[in-house]
Amino acid sequence: TTSYLGKAREAILALKIAQAQDKDQVLCNYMNTIYLGRGTYGIQAAAKAYFGKDAKDLTMPEAAMIAGIIPSPSSWDPAVDPEQAQARFTRVLRIMQEDGYITAQEQQEAQFPQTIEYTQQNSYQGANGYLLQMVRDELTGDGTFSAEQLDTGGYAIVTTIDKSKQDIMYSVVSPAQNGMQGVIPDGMEFGGISVNAKDGSIISVYAGEDYLTKQLNQATQSVYEIGSTMKPMALLGAIQEGVNLDTVFNGNSPRKFDGIADPVGNFGNMSYGNVNLYTATAQSLNTVYMDVQAKLGTQRIAEIAKEAGAESDALDGTNPFTVLGNNALTTKDVARMYATIANQGNRPNIHIVSSVKNTDGEDIYKAPTDTTQVFDANDTALVTKAMTGTVQNGTATEALAVGHNLAMKTGTANDSYAASAVGFTPSVVSVFAMWYPDANGNPQEVPAFGGWSGGSDYPVHLFTQYMTQALAGTDNETFPNAVDHGKVGGSDGSWGLGSQTLQQMQEAQRKAQ
Repeated sequence: TTSYLGKAREAILALKIAQAQDKDQVLCNYMNTIYLGRGTYGIQAAAKAYFGKDAKDLTMPEAAMIAGIIPSPSSWDPAVDPEQAQARFTRVLRIMQEDGYITAQEQQEAQFPQTIEYTQQNSYQGANGYLLQMVRDELTGDGTFSAEQLDTGGYAIVTTIDKSKQDIMYSVVSPAQNGMQGVIPDGMEFGGISVNAKDGSIISVYAGEDYLTKQLNQATQSVYEIGSTMKPMALLGAIQEGVNLDTVFNGNSPRKFDGIADPVGNFGNMSYGNVNLYTATAQSLNTVYMDVQAKLGTQRIAEIAKEAGAESDALDGTNPFTVLGNNALTTKDVARMYATIANQGNRPNIHIVSSVKNTDGEDIYKAPTDTTQVFDANDTALVTKAMTGTVQNGTATEALAVGHNLAMKTGTANDSYAASAVGFTPSVVSVFAMWYPDANGNPQEVPAFGGWSGGSDYPVHLFTQYMTQALAGTDNETFPNAVDHGKVGGSDGSWGLGSQTLQQMQEAQRKAQ
């Protein structure tokens, strides 16, 4: 039968028979193939999932509850929608009384049963659970599929995850696999993600150690202060304003800025004198980028980050240290931002599902691999050119060991609450971050450990280890050429220290002597 009433009657009959006869005689057909929610097929599995007992031991009210949710078990599970489950229970009791299975008194006295707490099946154990939940969230998040359809449709779902690179990701990041267990402080958390910059497909992801222990995905849900990995968004803004990257700024530390109570310093409070934007980016100079922010405004920097792909509502441009990355994002946000830069201004949709096929082998879903042009290709090429200096002579020189052309940016959050690194080739973007919450989830300083400072040096190490293995045997891609059409000091000479290059300034000083 296909009617809800017919299904309910069949279910009750099957349940009653199952309690009186050998289950092999009755469960091999309908009741042992029907989906009953909580990842179960068949009444025996459902009895265990909902009540922690065998089907033969179910009470009449318990059997009625299960029968009531048959048409939509995932949606009508008492843990999801108790009111609907109660309504269905009442309806089944009425049908049972009408059909003579129970008396009117039994119907009146029956109480809605208490179900046990639902825990995910073993398929969600370990790191695999994060991938399964990411797939489920992606397919149901926009209404493309319902949870019921995914549970009962018999679909073949193909993900974008590269198994070999996923194994590399965990071998590099997981303290249980990389030999750092007992060295890394207990409670330290990591997030890692690698994506295809061309189409947004997720290649590998470090989301946590065990989904059943902790369901919060550390790559797509946990947020951390991204620190100086925000600076290239401001650099792009300066380029859009016609500022040449040879424009000179004051790189000394500390310095005072309008509207900021305390002086702002560079890492280690180091002074660099007069520097251009290439050096300021490679060395991640806070004082220079605060000057850039003063010209662009915090709102514009936040807008650029969102145009690039950041999706956090917290990134609203009200933070006076927006350019220093005091806003918290996910590694997925950062990956999308830099996939847009790597892909010459074309913003991809980050996704983990490649396709879904029905039971006939027909494609009923294809991933959104299209991109949106949000930035000028030459502008993003200039940003990339500046970011290569981070690897060549800046804060991520360890990554030279990868042996491929790379553009990178490192980040250490305010008060060292987090540390991170993002880098890319023209095709692959990878992000690694670490943070150290207290018992209540509040941020606290990342401590030094095992010879690492607690800053971005360990995320750079993770990036280097992962990319070295992930890119092994692949071609060394070349970044697109960039032409700097901007003017030193900007169109009106008001940016930085004016319209002279560093070389011109030094020449003028020599002549003055």
